[in-house]
Amino acid sequence: EEKTSSPIIPEGGSKNAQKKKQAKENNISSDENELQQQNKTLVEISRKGDLAGLQRVIEYYTLDEKPDAYNVLNQAHVWTEIEDDWGTFHSFNWYEDTPLIASVRAGHVNCALTLLRTGLCDPTLESCHEIDRYGNALDVAQSKLKALKADT
Repeated sequence: EEKTSSPIIPEGGSKNAQKKKQAKENNISSDENELQQQNKTLVEISRKGDLAGLQRVIEYYTLDEKPDAYNVLNQAHVWTEIEDDWGTFHSFNWYEDTPLIASVRAGHVNCALTLLRTGLCDPTLESCHEIDRYGNALDVAQSKLKALKADT
């Protein structure tokens, strides 16, 4: 006799347990030491327009209202530049795209809306995609609109 699973509750436990297991299989961890790597993955998911993958990550972090959900969804890779100005050192932090900015920059409206609907993504965070050019998600969207208007 063939074993069948319930269409409502997946084999292996409750829906929550299954979601946690799936998130673990997708290398999604709430360990702070891994936030930077997770962000690179989340930014890539957003940049590629992988709506299903994005929804899995959001579900995992918003499930049971995890305290690090805000950090994961808004994290940006940061690098520091140190400039030597005749013995005076200046330090500059540069931020890459957040998942929201990456989805807007790539034109994936559904991904951007999905991130905004969580209520956790901060659209005012800025990134420096090009040297000395900062912008948040709205700035990027406006820039894309101007480019589209110029092409018509």
